[in-house]
Amino acid sequence: MLYFAPLAGLALLNLVSFEIFINPMNAFVTCFTVLMLALVGAYVHRLNRRQLENALLFFASFGILSFVPYELGLLTSLTDGYNLSGYGVIDEKGIIGPFQKVHSASPVLACSLLVLVAFYFQRRIRAIYFLPLLFLGMYFLFFTYVRTGLVMFSLGLIPLVLHSLRESSKAWVKLFVVTLLASAMLSSFVFSNEALVKRIKGERLYYAEDSIETYGSGRLYYSGATLDYFCRANALEQLFGIGETEGLNRMQDTIGRRIFPHNGFLFVLSANGVIGLCFFLVFLYRLYIGQKRVASDGAALARSMLVAYLTLVLLQSYELLYAFLFLALAYAYMKPRCARVERPGVSKALSDRRKV
Repeated sequence: MLYFAPLAGLALLNLVSFEIFINPMNAFVTCFTVLMLALVGAYVHRLNRRQLENALLFFASFGILSFVPYELGLLTSLTDGYNLSGYGVIDEKGIIGPFQKVHSASPVLACSLLVLVAFYFQRRIRAIYFLPLLFLGMYFLFFTYVRTGLVMFSLGLIPLVLHSLRESSKAWVKLFVVTLLASAMLSSFVFSNEALVKRIKGERLYYAEDSIETYGSGRLYYSGATLDYFCRANALEQLFGIGETEGLNRMQDTIGRRIFPHNGFLFVLSANGVIGLCFFLVFLYRLYIGQKRVASDGAALARSMLVAYLTLVLLQSYELLYAFLFLALAYAYMKPRCARVERPGVSKALSDRRKV
């Protein structure tokens, strides 16, 4: 539960940054949003292991199956998915399902797949349930046309696979099945889709991602611009931050575009200053130490979610609720299986019986 306490400090810091003077409504909304993350993290630790397992399986299944009605045409998303006109496709958009934003849909699918893979290797779910969901989840993940989720899933798999291979020799068989299915899907759906291949490689019609201004959809360029206007800020602004709105204004003055840095660390540094970044780094440090101190089968899932979350922070932002929910549940699920709370009277009675 103490993992998420620094986020409360980060949330309250929004009420003393310059955002409260420039855009007070957004300052309160941001404060409430980040505070909700801390409260969600604290609340899920009250659940027992069975409840946590059911919650993880439910949200992972929902995160994938909720896309099905939209893919079948039974429901229509309120907003458009990723625009593929830059890759030569005019009449097609990326899949977003019920999440309404491309950079929400992709991380949800990545986290859902990581939970299912972890439960499959830990024999929490059967192959007859896992394999169809794996196929659907990977299909939807690729066809969001968003690379953030793909990187989250790929890197998050590493600690899961390494842990499973160390724990059981049978994991090699399961790894072979998953690899075979993924390879078949890549050859059938991915490599045959020219727009998807170009999107993954970053090859647009008019330019390729081969310079600091274009690499990673301009992320390095935006990061450099953020550091530039932050270094030119005064000491008070650097300490407490200039807020989200002023950050957009200064990005406009620096590169001519009102755009976020697409990096959670730099966003916190700009909006909440050095103090806010310290709060956030303490939060991440507690997560890192926490998964190292627990030797349970849930620790691998927590480690996987931490890697996926750090990837999301590096490439996008830190306050996405959907991904954060998976992170909080995974860390609560990390508690040892045998951990339980006994009433003092019952504990004393059991101790007396052992003595007899």
